[in-house]
Amino acid sequence: MDSCIRRNQSANMSVKYIRLNGDALRQIVENEKHCFRIAMNKQDISGGEMTEAGFLLDAQDAEEERKVIKPPYEKGDILALKETWAMIGDKYVYRLDRDPPQGYLLFNWKPSVQMPNDAARHFIRIIDVRVERLQDISLNDIEREGIWLPGVLSPELAFASKWNSGVSEKKRSKIGWEQNPFVWVFDFDRCVYVEDDNGEQK
Repeated sequence: MDSCIRRNQSANMSVKYIRLNGDALRQIVENEKHCFRIAMNKQDISGGEMTEAGFLLDAQDAEEERKVIKPPYEKGDILALKETWAMIGDKYVYRLDRDPPQGYLLFNWKPSVQMPNDAARHFIRIIDVRVERLQDISLNDIEREGIWLPGVLSPELAFASKWNSGVSEKKRSKIGWEQNPFVWVFDFDRCVYVEDDNGEQK
């Protein structure tokens, strides 16, 4: 755990919620994954320019009319990870847990999208944002994405397969690995997010 964030450290601190697949969530919790990528909605950005704030200046318009393209998450954002969950009495339980309570298979598991905000227990902090082509990923970033390099013959193909498995068939023709889309790259570290100076964790 890299840092402890207190809500009153900054009045401008932004807390958002993100849903990841079960494999990515597990890798984050086990400190195997330290970055993730999201395909950009706007793909005709050749010649764009990143700002220090992590935004992208669109190069398609005249200089005086350049548009600012903001990423879905910004540097400094705290992201709470949504999980598949259930309730036992007044207690939250989580499907990710290695040692779930007795009878967990009988629980009425609810999807992560329905998880209440106060049930969040894992948090990450965005420490860097950049834009790059998907296929420009480095070996170091493939490892940071959670691919164990000694365990695969071709790290690039392993990541390509992982990326495509998370893209619907409908979208694959636009943002699949083969299309080499522009992506937002988010580096993060894990953090503990607490409510106040008493150390009460949210």
